[in-house]
Amino acid sequence: MQSRIRVPRSASPWPDADLTLLGTGRRPAPEFPLPLLGSWAEWVTTKAHGASAPVDYVAVALLGSVGAALANVRWPVAGAGWSEPPLLWCAEVGPPSSSKSPSMDAAFDLVRFAEDRMGLGFEAEQKKFATSRQTSEAHLEAWKAAVKTAVKNGCPPPVMPSEAQPPDAPVRPRIRVADATVEALGALAAALPRGLLLVRDELAGWLGALDKYGGSGSDRAFAIEMYGGRSYVVDRVKNPEPLQIRHLSVGVLGGVPLVPLVPIAAAQRRGSAPIGANDAIGTGVPVDHRTFSPRRPAGDPAAAEPLITAADWLAHYEERAAICELDGGLPRPEAEQLAQADTIAALGPQPSPADRRMP
Repeated sequence: MQSRIRVPRSASPWPDADLTLLGTGRRPAPEFPLPLLGSWAEWVTTKAHGASAPVDYVAVALLGSVGAALANVRWPVAGAGWSEPPLLWCAEVGPPSSSKSPSMDAAFDLVRFAEDRMGLGFEAEQKKFATSRQTSEAHLEAWKAAVKTAVKNGCPPPVMPSEAQPPDAPVRPRIRVADATVEALGALAAALPRGLLLVRDELAGWLGALDKYGGSGSDRAFAIEMYGGRSYVVDRVKNPEPLQIRHLSVGVLGGVPLVPLVPIAAAQRRGSAPIGANDAIGTGVPVDHRTFSPRRPAGDPAAAEPLITAADWLAHYEERAAICELDGGLPRPEAEQLAQADTIAALGPQPSPADRRMP
């Protein structure tokens, strides 16, 4: 007993415990560069304090709103013949009750003020449109009567006058849109040339609705186009004339819980993330990312020791499934599906019970 007690701690065959495994596995968010916002830094800090939220949320919502408001007004020039719209697709990433929505509301107050200013005089435009529509209908009825008279008398029918053409209905100036279909977004982008901001409190709802009604991938293609701000033409059978959109510029802003990011992160690793999410979507908080690797580098003397066993894999899987079900509020089958995707992405395929090491 005495000889064993005198053995130095350094000679113990047991390595030091890796205490990082007891945490969430997420690295801390990098500090947001507030000085880049200039005089707006104080406003962002004040609004974030009032919403009990990190400054990242308010700053990202502000940048997304400003980018959509200037989408087709100011384009940064990157080089000869290369310019890009200041559009941003932003996701406020965080668990429930992390003040994502109050942070976005702080920026939306400014957007609402701008929309109210842009909408001044719209009621007069509506009255003018109603008068023009009735006038065009009267000219149309008169022209129809003249055509009947000419045909009855055997004379050439008169050409329809331009006054008989129905006027286009005015669209209230706005910046934000919410639960809109692809057709509605295209019509709004054609009528409102400044730019738009698609706002969804839960971006997962927007991503899940793409091609919901059998779009065969056209909805996703439209989403990619609206990020680039290029010209776009919509042809529909029910519309005799194509819809010409000079600049299809639509920014995106919304919240995303941590749980729905698991399949997106796995798709990014496979190179098949939806709607170009690898490049387009910028997150306000980094995605769940573990700071350790289950594989030891080649030449490590400990490489011959067991790393990931079937029991380790199942333990990680059960933990993630419980988090998705209890914290994320998902049904058990869906929680298990997300947990399996996360475990495969983090630890690789499930090893068989006979395997001692992860391949």
